[in-house]
This record gives sequence, structure tokens and C-alpha cells, in this order.
Amino acid sequence: GEAALERLFQNPVVRWQGNSVARLPATRPSYPTCFQAEALYPGSLSTEFLQRIYVRSAMDQSEIIGFLKATFHREIDVVIAPEKFEFRPD
Repeated sequence: GEAALERLFQNPVVRWQGNSVARLPATRPSYPTCFQAEALYPGSLSTEFLQRIYVRSAMDQSEIIGFLKATFHREIDVVIAPEKFEFRPD
């Protein structure tokens, strides 16, 4: 729910017992406090508004395009962008 989503942006965030991370002054407000944070949605979501999928390599791109075609999904841009998978400093 909303409260759980807001906890992604708290300062500090406890990753696990004995390990926490604090927001740095340069952390963008749109970024969660912990760069490893995940927000999971319990129901299904439509891909109607999905505009593109970023992948690490040409092999990943080929696999995703094949999956989209095999499931008769509408065409979506699948962009090779390895930089999006690198460590993101706060």
C-alpha cells in the first residue's frame, strides 16, 4: 500500500538487521533511499502504457523481442543500454 511505498524513501532504510543505508544530499527525490529497493505489486498490470524495455546486451534484446512476438504482444522498443545496469551511485 501507500505506507509501504513511502518507506522506500525513508531516511535511513534498514536493508536487513544490522545493515542500513541513509539518503545522501545528492540523492534524487525520485530515487529510493536504497538503490537495491524493489516495489512489488500484488496484482496484474497492463502493459498498455509500456513504452520501452531496456536490456544489457544484443542477446537479451533478441530474447525479449522473441518473447513479445511469441506472446502476440504489441511491438515495444527494446533498447540496448548496458549503462542502465551499472552501479548507480547516490
